[in-house]
Amino acid sequence: AGAWTFYLDDIEIVAEVPIVEGGGGVTAPVSFLFSDDFEAAATVEGTISGGWRAFINRFTAEGNYQDGYAVNPAPAGPQISALATGEGGAEQGTQYLSVYSNYGDEHHNIGVLETNVFREFTIAAVDSGTYTFSFDAKRPLADAVVAPSSALAFIKILNPDNGFATEVFEQLDMTGISQDIWSSHSIEIVIDANARSGHIIQFGFANSATNYNPSAVFYDNVSVTAGGAN
Repeated sequence: AGAWTFYLDDIEIVAEVPIVEGGGGVTAPVSFLFSDDFEAAATVEGTISGGWRAFINRFTAEGNYQDGYAVNPAPAGPQISALATGEGGAEQGTQYLSVYSNYGDEHHNIGVLETNVFREFTIAAVDSGTYTFSFDAKRPLADAVVAPSSALAFIKILNPDNGFATEVFEQLDMTGISQDIWSSHSIEIVIDANARSGHIIQFGFANSATNYNPSAVFYDNVSVTAGGAN
């Protein structure tokens, strides 16, 4: 049989698996690292692009849980969430996320609405480590959250094997932040993927309001990164 001759040049081998900072080498990609500055976010059929979801929990006036419902994807107004402009600083660009109560729900007349807007992921077996949820925030000049309403940022872990119960709830109060300037905030979490693989993790923002009281907060430059806060 005749001989075959092959000529090869400019061979490059590219690793498709990213290097995770602080991981000591090449590891599998973390399931839930993301960033969003909302500059490329679009409103598609009345919703916000980028994987943002919403969930409304309804409580009685005495604070007892009544029921809840999902709104997915998160709306681009007129209720729950929207892309806002006009109050951004140098780091915020043109647009950012506004999160506020679902004023279209008449439950405001008789009880308390907890409105959640978040990104949601499933924790994988490779996701052990320390992670930081970071964002900029500001109360808007109009309709800003104020007591008796409240607002917070959160990381939640829900267990599907336990009726989707919230088993981890890290939170940061946003009710009293400035209306005049943007500020930077972060929440840190340590995840043991051996215990949490298959659980749901959420990174987001919430408010509680009743009687149509104001509840809005602006958020921008949202990210989840590997490692602790600097």
